[in-house]
Parts: sequence; structure tokens; C-alpha cells
Amino acid sequence: MSAALSRRLQPLVTSIAYGNDVVCRLSLGHVLDLRNMARFLGRNKSKSGEA
Repeated sequence: MSAALSRRLQPLVTSIAYGNDVVCRLSLGHVLDLRNMARFLGRNKSKSGEA
């Protein structure tokens, strides 16, 4: 990302570090991984008969 673009988008981006986080990052890949894991866990939960 260029410095000019970074400055222009600054009002639209919030970065929060929590606990022992060193690098704050969220990418489309991370969001898709999270979605896929939630689907996987939900599918396995319903197969085992849990509510």
C-alpha cells in the first residue's frame, strides 16, 4: 500500500491490538478461513446431535 493511499483511508480503518498481539492484521484470506472453520464446526456439531 502506498503512503498516500494509507493516509487517504486512515479514517476508514481501525487497528486494535489485544493481549499479546504483535502484528494487527486481517485479510480476506483470514476472513474466509474463519468462515470455513465456523461452517465446519457447525456441520460437525449438528452431526453429533448437539444443539
